[in-house]
Amino acid sequence: MLRQALICAALLAFVLALPLLAPGSIGWLIPAFFLAPIAPWLCVRLNRRAVSHRDWESNADHLDADRIDTVCIEPSLLIGRRWLQAEIWLPFERVGGERFRSQKGAMALSAAVALTDECVQNENSAEGFSAQDISEWEQALGISSRNFKLRNPRMDDARYCGFPGVIVLDGKSLRAYFVGGPALLTECRRVLDGTERNLTTDDRERLRDIPSRALCYATALLIDGHLQEVCYIGSVLPVARYGVSPDALAAGQRLHRMGIHVTLDTQDTWALENARAMGVEWPEDDGRTGVLHLRGVHPDTEQPHEFDRPVLALIRASRQERYHRLLCGLFGLMLWPCATLSREPWPFLIALLCLCLTILITRDQVFPPPPRYGPRSFLAPLAPGVLLPLIIWFFIEYIAKGDSTTAGAYMIISEAIVFSIWRVSLLLGQPGGFRTLLLGSLICLIAFSAIVLLTTNGTWISASFGSVAGVLVAVAVIVGHRVLGMEKVQG
Repeated sequence: MLRQALICAALLAFVLALPLLAPGSIGWLIPAFFLAPIAPWLCVRLNRRAVSHRDWESNADHLDADRIDTVCIEPSLLIGRRWLQAEIWLPFERVGGERFRSQKGAMALSAAVALTDECVQNENSAEGFSAQDISEWEQALGISSRNFKLRNPRMDDARYCGFPGVIVLDGKSLRAYFVGGPALLTECRRVLDGTERNLTTDDRERLRDIPSRALCYATALLIDGHLQEVCYIGSVLPVARYGVSPDALAAGQRLHRMGIHVTLDTQDTWALENARAMGVEWPEDDGRTGVLHLRGVHPDTEQPHEFDRPVLALIRASRQERYHRLLCGLFGLMLWPCATLSREPWPFLIALLCLCLTILITRDQVFPPPPRYGPRSFLAPLAPGVLLPLIIWFFIEYIAKGDSTTAGAYMIISEAIVFSIWRVSLLLGQPGGFRTLLLGSLICLIAFSAIVLLTTNGTWISASFGSVAGVLVAVAVIVGHRVLGMEKVQG
C-alpha cells in the first residue's frame, strides 16, 4: 500500500507543478488521468477492515484473501464424539475388552470394578475419570454396576495401605475390594490366576508391564474384623476412542469443492495421530507462506467445527472490498473526461478530494453485499462516461457563451457529488448510515462552495449548464454500471 501512496503523491505533484511550469498548458491532464482512478482505489484500501470471527483466530490480516488457496487447521477440529473403552490385564496378559467376559477371573474383576466405581471417581478425579467415564468403560465391558451392588450390598468403606476400597456382603461373608494404581500391586501377596495362589518373583516381574495409568484391583476376605491376605485380581486401562467430526469433514469437503486445499497443523502430534487413526488423509502443513492458519478460541467441547465459515466470511469480505475498489476507481476515472473541459486542475482536484473524503468516512461502515458483476459491469459505463462529455464539448461554447471554464468546473464537481452521495446512500438502513450520509452531504456542500468561490467571474447560465451536464454524466455512469452491466452479466 505504501508504494501506491507514493505513486499518488508523485502524480499529485505533477498535476500541481505542470501548470506552474507551463502556464496555459494542459499537460497536467496526463498525470491526472492516472491519479483519477488510483486515489479512490487507495482510499478503499485504507478503509480495509480486519475480518474477525468470534469463534476463530487467523493470520488473515497479513494475507491477500484473493490468493488464498490453502487453509491450515488444527487436527483437533477433526475429533468428534469421544467414548471410552478398556483394555484388561487378567492378571498378567493383556486382553481386549471384546474378549473380556470369556476369560477366567472375569466375574471377580467385574465385581471389583462395579463395587469400587465410586472410589475411582473420588480418588482419581484429577486423572479425568468422571462418573460418565466410568459408566462408559463399564458398559463397554458389559458390566452392570447396579446388579453387582444389589447382589453385594455395601457395608462400609475401607482403606488398605492408603488405597481406597469398600466392604461388601459376599454371601454370608464380608469381602473387601480395593482399587489404585500399579503401586497397589506391591502390597498384594496373592494373585487370582485361574485359581488363587501366592505371587512369585517372576509374577512381580511380569506385573511391570502394566501401564502406569491402569487401575489395579485387589480383594481380600474380612474374618473377625481382620483383613486376610490381599489378592490381586486384574487391571483395567480406560482407552479413549474418537470418531471423526462430521461437521469438520463436511467443511473440508465444501472448501475442496471451491478449489481450496486443507492441511493439518503438525504442532499437536496427539491430535494429528488421532486424525490419522480415524482415516483422515488430508496432507500436513509444509510451512509455505500465504497459507491461512485457523485456530479455535473456545475449549474443545464448545468450539464449532465448521471451519469453512470464517474462510467464506473472509472471501466475501475480500470480494466486497475488490468490488468497491473497482467501483471507486471507475468513478474516479470518469471524472477525467469532464476535467478536460477545464483549463485549470483545481476543479478536478477538488472533485477528486470530495470523492476520496466520502470514501474515507465510510471506514467503520458495513456495505450491503455487492450485486453480481463482471467485466461488462465496469466496461459499460465507459461509453456514456466518455461520450457524453465529448458531446457536451460541442455545445458548451454556444450555451455557456464562451465560459467553458465555469461550465467545466461545475460539471466535474456535480459529477463527483452524485457519485459520492449515491455510494454513501447505499449505507442507509445500516447502523450509522444516516449519520454518514449527512457527513458526506456536508463534504459535498463544502466542495461545491469551493467551486463557487473559484468561479466568481462565471455566469449563472454556465454554472447551471455545467451542473446539469455533470449530473447527467454521473447518472448515466451509475445506470450503465447497475443496469446495463448487470443485465449483460446475468444474460
